[in-house]
Amino acid sequence: MRVRGKAEGGKPDFSDDEIAGIGKTLAKRVKEGTAGKVLYEEYPDEGPVLLFVWATFGSEDEVRDYLKETIKQDARKAPELLKSFTGHAWSAASPVPHKADFGRENYDSLAKFVDTDLLYEALQGIYGVNLESKDYPQFDKGPPEKRIARQFAWIHRKVKEEQNGTATKAVPSDN
Repeated sequence: MRVRGKAEGGKPDFSDDEIAGIGKTLAKRVKEGTAGKVLYEEYPDEGPVLLFVWATFGSEDEVRDYLKETIKQDARKAPELLKSFTGHAWSAASPVPHKADFGRENYDSLAKFVDTDLLYEALQGIYGVNLESKDYPQFDKGPPEKRIARQFAWIHRKVKEEQNGTATKAVPSDN
């Protein structure tokens, strides 16, 4: 958590103990804010940061359980979770930002908080055979949720191949 400035004399504004206390307070507030709500739908752009604060200064297990239960209760929440972990991009053709591609860095960040197999199964339930793609689906037309879900699925399959020692193609990064 970045809350360190430099006060006069070059000393940090907050000590490590103060930062830990602030973090614990924020984690508690984030957890309380999830009661009856889907955190990443309420705060789509800040969802990953809030989950990070909760996991870092609160409990990683609570975050994992919260996301697991959210997706198990309603698989339709899975594409929104993916979207919240995907940044924005701008095109030279339009000044309006759009959701960027979902890359390996997004996948790795997300995997810290949720079982990617569970997420994949939820997406399969939504998109069925339309989830799979031989090549990385970078230029898919249609809703960004579907494109991002297909990109996640492609990366998930490649990660599984890496784990099994059968990888055939590099996974695109977010850069």
